[in-house]
Amino acid sequence: MSAAAAAILDGMPDARDLHLLDSGGQAVIFAGSRRLFRYPEDDTAMRNIAVAALRQLGYGGTAVAAVMGLTPNYVATLHQRRCGRGRRAWSASQAGPGRPARRRGSRRGRGGRPGCGTPRSRGGWG
Repeated sequence: MSAAAAAILDGMPDARDLHLLDSGGQAVIFAGSRRLFRYPEDDTAMRNIAVAALRQLGYGGTAVAAVMGLTPNYVATLHQRRCGRGRRAWSASQAGPGRPARRRGSRRGRGGRPGCGTPRSRGGWG
């Protein structure tokens, strides 16, 4: 474990203290007496983010899977998507379709001071 991770985890309870409380439509994840996450019970995306964050904090995959009621394989998949070799592909898939189309009539290099643009198709400098 790196020194930075050890400093962050200083005072953090053991993985055996990790537990989930479902109450009133909210899921709350505790480590000992410290509340780490709170999200609506039916919010799968937030649950997955919490799982990935718990793995990044250093909790084992089997401990996280047991607390969250998931399989260790699914927890490993989430961890790989957020932290491993699939990070770029995962973030690209979450970003949506490529770059937005340019507006009609917009020109590259315009903005800033007048007269400091790129050459226009009509000739001369902007």
